[in-house]
Amino acid sequence: MSVIHGVRSFAGLRSRATEVYFGKYPIWVASLEDIIKSKRALGRKKDKAVLSLLQKVKDEKG
Repeated sequence: MSVIHGVRSFAGLRSRATEVYFGKYPIWVASLEDIIKSKRALGRKKDKAVLSLLQKVKDEKG
């Protein structure tokens, strides 16, 4: 990816990401807050459709 809308830098994104394993392979997953920011910035219909659910999950996590 060359651009992630709603996020200032890849360095900041990485600093907030979490490393998880997919089988034996590590992958970095963006924080829920960064995913929400990106989807808001994009504003596509499919992104708007999941925003309320993502926000609810974020609120429940505290």
